[in-house]
Amino acid sequence: MVMSKQIENPELLIALLENSEEGITLWDFEANLHYFNSKAKTITNLDLKLGTSLYDYKSKGLLIDTDGTKLTQDKFPLLNTIREHKNQEPKRIGIKTEFYIKWVEISTKIITFQGKEFIISNFTDISSIVHSEAQFQDTFNYAPIGICLVSTDGLFLKSNPALSNMLGYTHDELHQLTFQEITHAEDLNTDLEHYLETLSGAKNTYSIEKRY
Repeated sequence: MVMSKQIENPELLIALLENSEEGITLWDFEANLHYFNSKAKTITNLDLKLGTSLYDYKSKGLLIDTDGTKLTQDKFPLLNTIREHKNQEPKRIGIKTEFYIKWVEISTKIITFQGKEFIISNFTDISSIVHSEAQFQDTFNYAPIGICLVSTDGLFLKSNPALSNMLGYTHDELHQLTFQEITHAEDLNTDLEHYLETLSGAKNTYSIEKRY
């Protein structure tokens, strides 16, 4: 850490941590809690207390995976850091509260202080992002018109039920095909011309009528 002598004091460092927009916690490799800032308590909604064990929170079943199931130990970043002794990339987990699930993104980093190793864990509240994604997914799935996402090669990556119904393919069948394969031969060249212009950046969007 690089800082001037004027600000090199514990009180200022604590003030910086307390005013962080991220939740920050500090654990030892026996999974005991040594520090948490106020944001960590706000974001997690957990009754964090110094000296408590990580397993106290894990055993209460408050943590869930992105599929809604109970979070298993092999998917919990802090436990993975302890077990594998390496930093963990950000992972989404859900924390159950009385009325809703709060979604957070957690990452970990190993540090050494006075010859002892600790784990810093950062928490970011991503509930609004997750809810927006869920709303978009619902809109996508229940839209009355066909919607799809294709790769630059034309392979179907994502499609909604309305598109399958319109084209007469099951979801799995459609995702084995490209849009080129199911486009009527007499309309394919026109479609590809617009498609390639879009890929090259010559245009942002295009709209055509075509047969399948």
